[in-house]
Amino acid sequence: MLITMIGVISTLIKKDRAQTYRPSFTKFKGNIMRKAETRVLTAHVPIPLAEKVDQLADRLERSRGWIMKQALSSWIAQEEERDRLTQEALADVDAGCVSDHQAVLAWAESLGTDRPLPVPR
Repeated sequence: MLITMIGVISTLIKKDRAQTYRPSFTKFKGNIMRKAETRVLTAHVPIPLAEKVDQLADRLERSRGWIMKQALSSWIAQEEERDRLTQEALADVDAGCVSDHQAVLAWAESLGTDRPLPVPR
């Protein structure tokens, strides 16, 4: 009898050298279990940073790998957004949607006065 499982497979926690290990999650497609494809990446990090990862893992009761995946995913999303904004700004420059440098400086200097200038367009 096939049973469709929803959610996470029960987690097996093995304590070994004060490390928490959890099995990788399994994705379900129909009634066939398929392992998520992964690839191991390695990096040398300063000891204080590694200790912070260990502390977070202990506090959150997650593996170091989970912490690293979260951090890497967040950083990549941030960099992708930065690139998107840069491309948007470059498109504005190409379209001529720019403000005169002197007008921006005058506006910035007027912000602390009784009569601030309007934002340059």
